[in-house]
Amino acid sequence: MFNLVYRSLASPTTEQPDVEDILKRARRFNIDNEITGCLVYHKGLFIQYLEGNKNIVLELYSRIEKDVRHTEVTLLSSGYIYSREFDNWSMGYQNIIIAKNQFKYLDFMVHPLIDIPDIPVVPNLTSKRFWVAVKKIINGNDS
Repeated sequence: MFNLVYRSLASPTTEQPDVEDILKRARRFNIDNEITGCLVYHKGLFIQYLEGNKNIVLELYSRIEKDVRHTEVTLLSSGYIYSREFDNWSMGYQNIIIAKNQFKYLDFMVHPLIDIPDIPVVPNLTSKRFWVAVKKIINGNDS
């Protein structure tokens, strides 16, 4: 099993209907290809965690890099994992601007009072990088 996490900027022309289209297509593709993950969108920033077959995940990431709805696509982490982090989600989604409090797991993971230690998480360092990146954009430190 392989996973990766990336961040990107929404292109200036990307609007909420585009984000909803990304989500709709992602869920369909992911179900068909046994990919699971989570997409977070906040103030024009995307952070996405993907897990599944390495070749399929890397091919999907390559398509994301070319998608005109994203710019500055940056790979934050990737690697092999023993089990899925999001095993029941074809694509979890959170638009933090609209419904931050509806997603309790995300709320818990990125709460500003919870410190995520800077030590490797075994076996899933990529998951840790995903949650750290989400915490940074929610707390206004998106660099």
